Amino acid sequence: MLVNKNGLFLISSLYPDTNWVGDDSLYIVDETKEENQELIQKIKKHAPYMELVIEDGEIIDVIPTDRPPEPKPDLPKGPTVGELQKQILELQEYILNQEYEKLLNEGGM
Repeated sequence: MLVNKNGLFLISSLYPDTNWVGDDSLYIVDETKEENQELIQKIKKHAPYMELVIEDGEIIDVIPTDRPPEPKPDLPKGPTVGELQKQILELQEYILNQEYEKLLNEGGM
């Protein structure tokens, strides 16, 4: 696992214990070592919202930080129930008027 200073990480099953991208600014967390499994799970759970605890150039722990609030979607405001009921009544009235006119024109009334 490679972790950058901003808490983003990369994983490669082919290279679990090496810096396969060759970027010296990345930290290596050796996935083959049992003692790193808890740290790896913490990184996966909290990334990128965490502070890295570095000792001798290696990540020894992470401290979770607050996540920003989820943005609320800007949904368009739809019609109210009352407005919908009014539209339905207007449509029903229109249909009834059309049927009435049709009957009158056909001499049915």
